[in-house]
Amino acid sequence: ASIHEQYRYRYQQQAMADSIRSANAQALQDAENARLQVLATKRRQTTYFLVIGILLSLAFVWTLLNRVRKVREQKQKIERQNEELAIQKTNLSDFAHSVSHDLRTPINGIIGMMSLIELEHPDLIPELKEKLKLVGESAQQSSDLVSGVLAYSEAGRENLVKQKVDLNDLIQKIVSELPNENLVQIEYDLQLPTLISNDFQLRQIFSNLLNNAINFSPEGSSIV
Repeated sequence: ASIHEQYRYRYQQQAMADSIRSANAQALQDAENARLQVLATKRRQTTYFLVIGILLSLAFVWTLLNRVRKVREQKQKIERQNEELAIQKTNLSDFAHSVSHDLRTPINGIIGMMSLIELEHPDLIPELKEKLKLVGESAQQSSDLVSGVLAYSEAGRENLVKQKVDLNDLIQKIVSELPNENLVQIEYDLQLPTLISNDFQLRQIFSNLLNNAINFSPEGSSIV
């Protein structure tokens, strides 16, 4: 009986040891499986983020290329428009240059004829002389206008002449030459400065301003 008990005890110990080893082996296997599962999850996550990064990079590159393409197309469009504007400007300049030359000839003829009449007929009555003077001044204004158009048509070819312009003398001449059927009284300061500018441009500016002021003022009123 004692020997039987000893064998049974040994058998139980062996069985317990086998059970422990089996449990340890299963635990190790479970741990390895868990580790492999974690690695697989990390790999999937890494692959996922890598794919997302690649897609975002491709989207960014596509957007950048599309923007560059649009900028290039816009630049080309602006260049074409500039070329068309340059052609139109040249055509307009050539047209104004041609018309100015065509208009200058008859106007110069009128101015020359007025001067010839004054020289050949110095004994004209004062009223007729005054009318001839007005005709000559109007023709001279037209000649100046044509000269200005001609100067503007050549603005891209050569600079407009700038010189000292006494605004006091300029305003006095303009006021004396402007038609004033409404008898509008014009009051102005004779202490105006002297400018470095183009005489014709200033004359056109002040002539237009004063002419509009006279035309839109009541009869007999005054402007300052």
